[in-house]
Amino acid sequence: MTSDLFTNGKERLTLEFSEDCLYLNIYTPADLTKRGRLPVMVWIHGGGLVLGGAPMYDGVVLAAHENVVVVAIQYRLGIWGFFSTGDEHSRGNWGHLDQVAALHWVQENIANFGGDPGSVTIFGESAGGESVSVLVLSPLAKNLFHRAISESGVALTVALVRKDMKAAAKQIAVLAGCKTTTSAVFVHCLRQKSEDELLDLTLKMKFLTLDFHGDQRESHPFLTTVVDGVLLPKMPEEILAEKDFNTVPYIVGINKQEFGWLLPTMMGFPLSEGKLDQKTATSLLWKSYPIANIPEELTPVATDKYLGGTDDPVKKKDLFLDLMGDVVFGVPSVTVARQHRGESQTLDRRGTRPLSRDCVAPMVWRMLVSAAGLLPSQCELGLPAPSNLTQGCGGGGSGADESPGEEVSLWGALLRSSQDPSFSRSPPSPGLQARKRISAPELSL
Repeated sequence: MTSDLFTNGKERLTLEFSEDCLYLNIYTPADLTKRGRLPVMVWIHGGGLVLGGAPMYDGVVLAAHENVVVVAIQYRLGIWGFFSTGDEHSRGNWGHLDQVAALHWVQENIANFGGDPGSVTIFGESAGGESVSVLVLSPLAKNLFHRAISESGVALTVALVRKDMKAAAKQIAVLAGCKTTTSAVFVHCLRQKSEDELLDLTLKMKFLTLDFHGDQRESHPFLTTVVDGVLLPKMPEEILAEKDFNTVPYIVGINKQEFGWLLPTMMGFPLSEGKLDQKTATSLLWKSYPIANIPEELTPVATDKYLGGTDDPVKKKDLFLDLMGDVVFGVPSVTVARQHRGESQTLDRRGTRPLSRDCVAPMVWRMLVSAAGLLPSQCELGLPAPSNLTQGCGGGGSGADESPGEEVSLWGALLRSSQDPSFSRSPPSPGLQARKRISAPELSL
């Protein structure tokens, strides 16, 4: 099959899906010797817990420049990875359990590749960042890693974590032609379906898109992490409030205009439009309820707070991106960083470069490609790679002989030092800054 979310900039790419996916790729420096043990960085890919894979990323540059062992893991996705009835018949979080299994494998085997099992950093972006955050909260991951980095996704990201997904499970069962009298009945029915049939169900569910016609409160653009009582004992807010998590040094990263790629892909509103009126912005905000969780009666208040200061429709579009970025990414990330502060070394990293039409994914391209040297062979989440990464997105280049950017230096500093790495910070957008309850002041760590 092909997907609008995966492209090399010229054409949509053919994607292969299989439940037989529990493999990992390992990258080591060329001059690796067995006498020393190198820090290990375990990469968890994003893709909304629905798409993605380790082969999309090449860890050669990161391994070479930072002298680390890079491990890119895979985990089950979509129906295979996150289907949940909320009871013993299908608890859910299967993809996260795969991640835990991969970390166990790293502990047992990475020394054979020159890695130090006592110095493991997990890092990821989007759903991968959320996965990292969930693993930080999970008792099953205790002592399996020693540092963590979440970019553009945390366990408080509304779109990716729910108490349960019973309604979505029933919806999938109905589409499959299964009776829904009890969860035991429709789970048994679904288990008789072939891999192709389950993939067809995935397409029918239209994940990663927002339903603009039905009740937004009943929409399911993602199959999410759930509270299963095992991997995630309680809602993340409760675990964070109780300080009952794995206390490791932790970097949390977000970017300016973080929501940019979601506007055209999930909402169907092209960035090439270049402008946005306030009425349309209010409508889009309500339609984004499944990922923003803002009640309908508050949407005009929110849009007026952010967009009300200008009549320029071009500026309104940029301010709407700020609003969505703050709600979907900024507030959850800042909240997680604050809850971890005091328990462990936590860094709140805010990107400073805005989106451009040539680079509508600053987190994927600037932080993880041009900066980190983690090079996708396919563009994750449907985002064209500029022919010149430096020109298109800012940051470093695409070869092992080029210098990585600020983020990878920050990450390297975290690997090797107990001191706080230094980096430039930018203030939050005015709307986020204005509300003291969710403001993001400079962190003194």
